[in-house]
Order: sequence, then C-alpha cells, then structure tokens
Amino acid sequence: ARSCLATRFPYGAALREDALRRVAKAERVVRELGAAEPLRVRAHGDMARLELAPADIPRAAGEWRGELAERLGGLGFRFVTVDLNGYKENL
Repeated sequence: ARSCLATRFPYGAALREDALRRVAKAERVVRELGAAEPLRVRAHGDMARLELAPADIPRAAGEWRGELAERLGGLGFRFVTVDLNGYKENL
C-alpha cells in the first residue's frame, strides 16, 4: 500500500495540490525506470530526495542518473538527490 502523499513533505509544510501532483508524477518516473517498492520522493522545496531500496541506489546514481535529473527537473525539481540510507518507514 502507498502512503498519503502528504508524508513526502517536511512536517508543518503547507500542502498545495500542485506540489502533491508533482511528487506523484516524480514517483511515477522513478517506478517507470524500474525502481522497486517501496520508494519515496521527498520534496524539500525545489529539491527531490529519493529514498530507494538499497539495490536501487547504485542504479539511481549510475544508469538512471541522467534521466532522473532531466525528468524530475522537468517537473520543477532543481536538485535531485539520493538518500544513501535508502527508504525509511514512518517519516
């Protein structure tokens, strides 16, 4: 099951419909590239922080890097980062 998109934003951040849609689209991009579940795209303003399964971290920094930067950049994320700790529940 996928959790509510509101969990992708820092606590106390104002939630806007366009920001929620942007995160949903970003997660769809990461899935299309082949990332395993669970995954999260955490939004920090114009930065997307990807939380992935440990096996997908090298792929995000390697074979997916250019496409992630281009496609997430096209959604308005100026910076795309990969959390080296991987996916974390309950954040």
